[in-house]
Amino acid sequence: MLPYKRIVILALLFFSSCYTDCRKTYEVEIKKELIQGIVMGKFINYDKHGSPTIKLKDSQGDIEEYIPMCFYNLYEAVQQYDSLCKPSGSLEYRIYRKDTVIKLYPVIDGDTLR
Repeated sequence: MLPYKRIVILALLFFSSCYTDCRKTYEVEIKKELIQGIVMGKFINYDKHGSPTIKLKDSQGDIEEYIPMCFYNLYEAVQQYDSLCKPSGSLEYRIYRKDTVIKLYPVIDGDTLR
């Protein structure tokens, strides 16, 4: 019985450290992103495992696909022709709509990153 307890304790320690590391990795990666563009549409990309995808038109007129890394409230909140902005080094996403600015932050495992 004693070896099973050790295995359970080791597994708990491993998974708790993984949770902390994964959260920090997401936070670092999201901060690196620079996003600026006009939302041209959104769709579920089944070629990329059913990922919610936003089509953005940048200032040069190029269309690119953006997959929100870890939260879906951004995908749900944007509408066609919204302006989407996230400065590099920040966790704040801004959606500019006529007479409205919506600010969103990523949510990882129920925790909002700010």
